[in-house]
Amino acid sequence: MPSVSINPPGDIQEGTDVTLTCTSRSWFPVQSYSWHKTGSTSALQESLLSTYTITGVTSVDSGEYYCQITDSLCTRSSAPVKLQVVYKPKNTSVVTAPPGVIHKGGTVTLTCSSDANPPVENYTWFKVDQSTPVGSGQQYSISNISSEDAGQYYCEARNEHGAENSSAVSITVKDKPKNTSAVTAPPGVIHKGGTVTLTCSSDANPPVENYTWFKVNQSTTPVGSGQQYSISNIRSKDGGQYYCEARNEHGAEKSSAVSIRVKGISASLFLFSDDLNGDSPPQCIHVSLIPLGGQSPVLTAVVAVLVCGVVCLLCVLFFMRCSLNPNTTQPDDDYQSLNPNTLQPEAVYQSLNPNTTQPDAVYESLNPNNTQPDVVYQSLNLNTTEPDAVYQTLNPNNTQPDDNYQSLNPNTTQPDEVYQSLNPNTTKHDDYQSLNPNTIQPDPVYQTLSGNAS
Repeated sequence: MPSVSINPPGDIQEGTDVTLTCTSRSWFPVQSYSWHKTGSTSALQESLLSTYTITGVTSVDSGEYYCQITDSLCTRSSAPVKLQVVYKPKNTSVVTAPPGVIHKGGTVTLTCSSDANPPVENYTWFKVDQSTPVGSGQQYSISNISSEDAGQYYCEARNEHGAENSSAVSITVKDKPKNTSAVTAPPGVIHKGGTVTLTCSSDANPPVENYTWFKVNQSTTPVGSGQQYSISNIRSKDGGQYYCEARNEHGAEKSSAVSIRVKGISASLFLFSDDLNGDSPPQCIHVSLIPLGGQSPVLTAVVAVLVCGVVCLLCVLFFMRCSLNPNTTQPDDDYQSLNPNTLQPEAVYQSLNPNTTQPDAVYESLNPNNTQPDVVYQSLNLNTTEPDAVYQTLNPNNTQPDDNYQSLNPNTTQPDEVYQSLNPNTTKHDDYQSLNPNTIQPDPVYQTLSGNAS
């Protein structure tokens, strides 16, 4: 009966070349050799050679082999021999149960499998981006799972010939947002009138559905929504601390507050020009406080209060000056009625003003320069060649004044009742006032007697 030998003997390391040799004890010459593997229906090799060589043996070459010899009498088979190929773990993989997304608080189990000869001696579990193992054994379980447990995991299978790592599998945990934060662009102090944009970011599964923005120490009413919140034409009142809230179906988380500082505190004071003709435009005083680097906020506030006080004082002084200034552009109605430079004087003043273009009829009747004085005025004119009888009776140069004139003479010892009623020194001078040329509105009697009436 023929026999088979293996070289090298014993366990064969994967990748090694192996030679099988068939030895015959027949007295008859062998006509052919054929090689077979148990479980295979066809011959591996048929030839006149008594050897069969496997180059770079692999795990699939492991098994039992035998040879058959054929001579002139018969065909005989050898006893099978076992070819043992040893190798480090390969085809290492991980599966999760249950598969897919895990709800927070649940349990997940990871199982590692590998092909190795001899079998795997150690399984070790790792989480991606962590250098130290998180577990060992062919199975690794996580109970009461949270968002911190989410990530990628892999196993390492090891035997005496080496080790192999599996591909990483992901564990996804449904949870509320976490690691929520807010950033500003541009960072730092913002110039008054500029624009700042705040951006909120958060880690959540499922993703964040709503972003909401709030200002610290303000009512609970949001100031904005969306992952980004912008403030344009920024003012001092926009300064402060802001934070965002990220929310999904499992809950919400707030970010830490970020500060927005606005550079510049401004105040404006408008002063109107004294020029009544409007030749110069209104003047404006603009006061700005620009905080310097490292300046104390308390000092800035004190300076701001002082400057605002000075501005308010200037405002009060300016408006007091305007209220007392006769050159203001819009005087009141009473003053305008007495101002000779107003464009439209009132009717009463116009009737008394000798410079008006068209004097009224009353004034014209009293003007001694008229070319044709009226009859009443001419009868009272001292320069007429022939004064009338009434005037002559009133002439103080007459030698013998008439009774009427004598009754008006202030030098008489006993003035009559009519004269006394006209005496300016009497207590009651109502009748005398009607003859006073300085009164604004002389009565008709005096007007017919005075040549110098206004």
